[in-house]
Amino acid sequence: MIGRWEFIISLVILLNLFNFIWLTHIRYKRTIARRRHRWKRWLSILFFVLGPIVFIFNLLFLPFMHYLNAVLGLNGTWFGLSQLKFVNKHSGVPPIVEPLSIFYIVVSSLLFLLAVMKIV
Repeated sequence: MIGRWEFIISLVILLNLFNFIWLTHIRYKRTIARRRHRWKRWLSILFFVLGPIVFIFNLLFLPFMHYLNAVLGLNGTWFGLSQLKFVNKHSGVPPIVEPLSIFYIVVSSLLFLLAVMKIV
């Protein structure tokens, strides 16, 4: 049986894999680097930077890693929802954006729920 620690690590690895797919296959300027909403751009960049950092903290098993997992889960859920909203508003978005955004929502919300269960 897989333990909770291995499950959380695998969720964070999945998020990092999705980030790699996102950054290599999708036009950055089209989806994230829009000039209208600067705070959304910074949250998106934070999400891509926070994924590998949380992975390293999970491997080191630091005492506050559950809070970082919760932050990464919330940020990933927000990112997936905002990208789904973006797909519905704009045409010409690559077809990989919608399923990848749904994966972000599912995996990130699961990571957030596991982190909250560990905190409480």
